[in-house]
Amino acid sequence: MLLIGESGVGKSTWINAFANYCSFESLEEAVKAGGRFPIPFTFTVTDPQTKQRITISSGGTLLAETQTTKHGESVTQNPQEYSFRHVNTDTVIKLIDTPGLRDTSDAEAFTHDSYKQHIDNILKLLSAYQEIHAIFILMKANETRLRAALKYTLAESFKRLDKSACNNVVFIFTNAGSSNFKTDKTQPILHQFLTDKKLPIALPPDKPTIYCFENDTIKYIAECKNEMPHDEDDDEDAQRNWRRSVKITKELLDYLFSLKPHSLVIMISIHEATVMVSMMSKLLLDTMMCIFKDMDEIESKKNEAELLMKEITRNPGENTQLEIYKINPLLRITETKLVHQPLGHTNVVCESGRCAAVVEGHIVYPPDSGGIGIDSDEALKQINKGISQFENRVRECLDETEQMIDICAKLNAFAQQNALLWTSSTDDELLKCLENQQETYARSHNTSRQANDLARIKSQYERHLRKAKDGSYTVDDVPELIQQLCDLPMKGHEIKQAVDEYEKSRRMVIEESKKSKQHYVVKRLSDKFAGLF
Repeated sequence: MLLIGESGVGKSTWINAFANYCSFESLEEAVKAGGRFPIPFTFTVTDPQTKQRITISSGGTLLAETQTTKHGESVTQNPQEYSFRHVNTDTVIKLIDTPGLRDTSDAEAFTHDSYKQHIDNILKLLSAYQEIHAIFILMKANETRLRAALKYTLAESFKRLDKSACNNVVFIFTNAGSSNFKTDKTQPILHQFLTDKKLPIALPPDKPTIYCFENDTIKYIAECKNEMPHDEDDDEDAQRNWRRSVKITKELLDYLFSLKPHSLVIMISIHEATVMVSMMSKLLLDTMMCIFKDMDEIESKKNEAELLMKEITRNPGENTQLEIYKINPLLRITETKLVHQPLGHTNVVCESGRCAAVVEGHIVYPPDSGGIGIDSDEALKQINKGISQFENRVRECLDETEQMIDICAKLNAFAQQNALLWTSSTDDELLKCLENQQETYARSHNTSRQANDLARIKSQYERHLRKAKDGSYTVDDVPELIQQLCDLPMKGHEIKQAVDEYEKSRRMVIEESKKSKQHYVVKRLSDKFAGLF
C-alpha cells in the first residue's frame, strides 16, 4: 500500500498508529509496553504543570528544540518500506511511506525540483513490484477549501497514476478528532476537485473509499512513555480515539482485502515515457538551436563562396596569394555543439525561462589542403566540396532531430492516453522546455533568427504530436521507442548514456530501500482481524 500526501498531513504518524493498532489489544496495553514506533518522531507540547514548552521523543527521551522537525517539514526524505507479517498465517502487509509533496525546505524553488525527485524516487521504488493493492491519498479531515497547496498535492498524486488505478484509490482523512470523525468538511472539497478534473473515482455513499483517523493517540502513548501527566479528559479522549481508529482500521482492511490488485506495468511505463521525454527535451532543443546557428553560418558562407567563384571564373588564370586566403576561411566551417561537463556534485537547475542559459562549444572542420599554386578548377572544387559536406551534415542532423521529435511525440501521446490526469501545459516536458526558452527570448526582447527558429521547432513538435495522438500505443511500444532513440547514429550514444545513468539510479533507490526496510511481526490480531489473515 502506497501512502501519498502533503507534508505534515500525517503519513508517518499513520504508519506508527497502524503498527500500534495491530500490535496491542488495548490502549492500556500499548502504554504499558511503551508503544511501537517504526518511524521515530519528536514533537513539542506544553507541560500541563509547569506550562513550559517541552520536546517529547517517541524514544522516551527529552530533546533540545533544535533536534525537532520544523513545522511543516517532511519527516520522510526518501520512500521507505514497512512490512507487517502476521505470525500465524505469514500474511504480509507492506506500507510504503513517501516524502511530502509540499516540503517547505523547497518552498521557494520555482520549479520544485525536489518534489520531482521525490516523485521520481517513488516510481523507481514501485518498479520493483508487479502490483499494488491500494494507493492511499492522505488529507486532513478539517480542510474547508481547496487550497493551492492541496490542489497541487492532489494533482501531483493523480497525474502519476494510470486510468485503471481508480478502483484502488483510497482516501485517508487524518486529524479526524477535530471533525468528530465526520467527512462533512473535506469530502465536498475532494468531490469538487474530482469533478473539475473529470476523475472517475467514487466517494461515499457510492463506494467506501474514505476512512477517518485521529492518530493523536500515538502522541499520547509517547507522552506516557516520557511520564508526562494527563488529566481525566485527556485519558477519555485518547481512549475514544483509539477505539474509533481501531474499528476504522478493521473496516479499511476489510475493504482492501476485497480489492483486486492493480498492475503497475502501465504506471511504470508512463513514468519511463515522461522521464525519457524530459531527458530528451533539453538535448533536442540544444541540438536544433545549434543546427540553426550553423545553418546561418553556411548560408553566409555560401553567399561569400558564390561571389568568390564568380571572381575566379572571371579571372581563371590569376591564382594569387590573396585568393588562397579567401578560399581557406570558407572551408573552415564550424559545427556548434553543447559542451557537457560533469560537475562532480549535485546541481539543481531551475528550468524556467528566467534562469535559462546557453553554453556552446565549437568543433572546427580543418580545410582541405589548398596550396598557393592551385588552379581555379581546384579552388572551385574545394569550395563546393566543403559547402556540400557541411550541407549534408546539416541534413543528417535535421533528419535525426525530426526522428527525435517524432519519438518524443509518440511517448507523450502514450502518457496522455493512459495517465489518469494529464495537462499538456505542465506535463509535456518538451513543450514546457520550448515555452521556457521562448520566455527567455521574450524577456530579452530577442527578435533574431533564433526566436523564429524556436517557433519553428514548436510548430514541428505540435504537428508530430497531433499525428501521434491519432495512434494507439501500448506498454510494449515504450521500450521500443526508447531503444530507437538509443540507436540514433549521431545522438544515440548520448541518449544511451542518460538511459544507463537513470537505470543505475533506479537500482540504487531499490537497493537503498532494501537496506532500510523494516520488518515487524504482528501477533495480536486474532480477535480484531480474524478472517483477514
